[in-house]
Amino acid sequence: MINEKDYFIGGWVTANYRMLTEQVPMKIKVFTTKRQGIKKYLTTTIIFKRTTIKRIKDAVIKKNQ
Repeated sequence: MINEKDYFIGGWVTANYRMLTEQVPMKIKVFTTKRQGIKKYLTTTIIFKRTTIKRIKDAVIKKNQ
């Protein structure tokens, strides 16, 4: 869905990923430099928010192994 490098995922999804909450988020916030808007897939809503490259570089980077 996102074929670019300049994005990060925030909101309750990150809290759930870090096991700070047991709630399953129904909305996913994606911060990117290009896209903005809302996409709905079944019961999940993905909210795209526009941000700057400087803010993306300040985000914590976690790579899957």
